Order: sequence, then C-alpha cells, then structure tokens
Amino acid sequence: MHKKTIVLAALMMGIAEMPSVPLSAQPGDRRRCLHGRSESPDQRLRRDDALAVAHDINVAEQLAQLAGAKRYRPLEQLTNISPTPRSFHVQLNTDGLSYTFSVKDMTDPCHYAIFSDQEGLVYEAVVRTSFGMRRVESQ
Repeated sequence: MHKKTIVLAALMMGIAEMPSVPLSAQPGDRRRCLHGRSESPDQRLRRDDALAVAHDINVAEQLAQLAGAKRYRPLEQLTNISPTPRSFHVQLNTDGLSYTFSVKDMTDPCHYAIFSDQEGLVYEAVVRTSFGMRRVESQ
C-alpha cells in the first residue's frame, strides 16, 4: 500500500511540474486567441470554413455507410470535402469500424481545434491553460 502511495505521489509531482500548455499560450502571453470573443471577421471566416470541412467529413462518411459501405474510409478516399482553410491541418484516423478526426488551427496561440467521430457530433475547443489536482485514494 505504501509503495502505491509513493509511486502515485511521485507521478503526481511530475505531472504538477509539467506545463499544461505550450509556452506560446501561457498566461501573460501578449498574443490573443484568434477565435473567441475578439475574433476578427477574417478569423471567423477561417473558423467557419474549418467547421464546413468537419461537417463535410461527417456527411461523406455517413453517406458512404448509407450507400452500403461496410467500413469508414480514410480522408483521401472521401469526396465533396470543402478545401481546408489556410493554416489549418486535418487529420482523420479510422480502423474501418469507427473514425475520429481533428481540424486544428496551426497559427492560433490558443491551439483552437475542431473534433468529431462517427457519432457526428462536432466539438470546438482550445487547450486548457490549467487543470486541478485531486487526491487519489488507494485501497
């Protein structure tokens, strides 16, 4: 029992020492997030275009399933996908039975990204700037 506590404590100390976000997005960074309350019209358009890519990927995968495809397809086999907005990166992973993908803004200091999977729900997020620590009890 003491061995578990010591290992867990050492692990937690290591995690607490790790920065939770890249240095470019640390509090006090003078650059602002590209997406959010102060989003410029140009950035809004880029974000909307990225959301269109996410929508198109989900639609293409679901249409293929309705047409009788037995497996989800990789990105290069999908058709009718909107062009990826400048400085965004699309990554789709599939094992054929499920898929996940991300559309990430590679220029945003807050690392804005869009995520989805075979369920078709689209998520928008930025990197968390901090996280809380909880005590873990062992038995």
